[in-house]
Amino acid sequence: MRVGTWNLEGRWSAGHATFMQRCSCDIWLLSIVRDDFALQAGKTARSEPRGDDVSWSAVWSAAGLEAIEPTHPAVTCARVGELLACSSVLPWRNAAPFSDDDGDSVASITRAAIAGVRDALAGGQDVIWGGGWNHGLHERENVGTLMGRRGILALIDELGLQAPTARLPNSIAGMFSTDHIAVPERWEVEGASRVIAQIGGRRLTDSDVYVVECEQAVSAAV
Repeated sequence: MRVGTWNLEGRWSAGHATFMQRCSCDIWLLSIVRDDFALQAGKTARSEPRGDDVSWSAVWSAAGLEAIEPTHPAVTCARVGELLACSSVLPWRNAAPFSDDDGDSVASITRAAIAGVRDALAGGQDVIWGGGWNHGLHERENVGTLMGRRGILALIDELGLQAPTARLPNSIAGMFSTDHIAVPERWEVEGASRVIAQIGGRRLTDSDVYVVECEQAVSAAV
């Protein structure tokens, strides 16, 4: 299985569609997605709107999906076969004006967003969680907060996940990725990579794509 995440930054064109098709992902966990986003076949679930013509997040699956009622404005969750797939945008420094959550700090609105993800993913199924987390998971924190990072890592541990994207490079030199994909710990990860978001030498977004290739383990009998 190939799972990709990309912050589309509210952009969309035929070039974006061609680039995504070349990535050949089975599931996409997307951020800042325009209403006219569309790929051949597959199905898309979306979060609440961020503004005119743009959603905070989206999940696309080549095999189709069943959207789940959102638990937070910036969270999208869907059933893909026996999986729960979730894409979320988490707060960054200076995110307060864009957040619907109550709180007096970025850390507090981040806690509220993480709680929304936790609520969406409760239920015991295998989980894939990714998207624009706006936090590095390794070394210095440049975008989010250390308290937010601790909350993310605690939920990854609680859900029994691993984050193969943690040490992949950012498009900004010297930084690690702030877009992530987490998959079950018991799955075998065959590879994790950053794909520069360009086609024909032209940048499509400032954010790059991250892809995780993994082997889905069969669920243990209950």
